Amino acid sequence: MPVAVIYDCLNFYSALSTEPRAKHPIQVCRSIVCHINDNDKTLEYLKELLGIDIGEVTGDGRFSLEAVTCFGACDVAPAVRIDGVVYGHLDTKEKIAGVLRQFA
Repeated sequence: MPVAVIYDCLNFYSALSTEPRAKHPIQVCRSIVCHINDNDKTLEYLKELLGIDIGEVTGDGRFSLEAVTCFGACDVAPAVRIDGVVYGHLDTKEKIAGVLRQFA
């Protein structure tokens, strides 16, 4: 099997990665619905609270930030997915901090 086919699969599916992941990868939805519902603000809050950017891992290895395509949570946008669980209506820093505290 050509390496290019494997690479394409790794980059297509958000569950796969070529880089080591954190214990709790945080996937930020970048769909148009989340964008309209201000997920850019949600992403900025996450960056501020965690001290990392997209593609980075926190110093303790607990969290990483990943930008992914729609994962079907349009009804609760803006949303993120952590450990396969969707958390929605994350429109304030306090709501996001509350979600992150669950993983302390």
